[in-house]
Amino acid sequence: MNAGKEFIKEAYRAIFQKDYQRAIDLFKKAISRDSNNPTFYYKLSVTYARNNNLKEAVAAIKQALALRPHDPVFQQHLDMLKGRQLAKEAWMQIQKGLEADRVFPLLDESIRLDPINSQTRLLYAWLLKEQGKTKDGMNVLNELLAIDPWHREAKDLLRAWDILEDRK
Repeated sequence: MNAGKEFIKEAYRAIFQKDYQRAIDLFKKAISRDSNNPTFYYKLSVTYARNNNLKEAVAAIKQALALRPHDPVFQQHLDMLKGRQLAKEAWMQIQKGLEADRVFPLLDESIRLDPINSQTRLLYAWLLKEQGKTKDGMNVLNELLAIDPWHREAKDLLRAWDILEDRK
């Protein structure tokens, strides 16, 4: 019954030492010992996500959900990963020059799936400001500060944009 558990303990040690690749390898070894344990896949997914390896993170959490289809923690993790993927796609589209109106739906869905992702909200606020919608961008920054009251970048942007609005 303890198949793979020794690798899990060692993987946590590797994470503590910030050796994420070793942790990934150890989680995979645990899975090779007990491929029907959904929490092993979940832990692997979280570790991939920490390394911003979203494709593998999604694949691992989908394996966990295949074994335990209605687990709310696994589903929430998958949603978060999908939200990050959408934010990444939105950023790539912005860099390619795609019109903001076509990027906003990606960011809206990203925020719906991963509501606490501060980077997505910062990108959304910046894009609104670039569109001349500074007040809307400020609203997004205020939403971010409601989630994370200590977010320095959001505070700095809000102060700077507020000064600009006062000058108009």
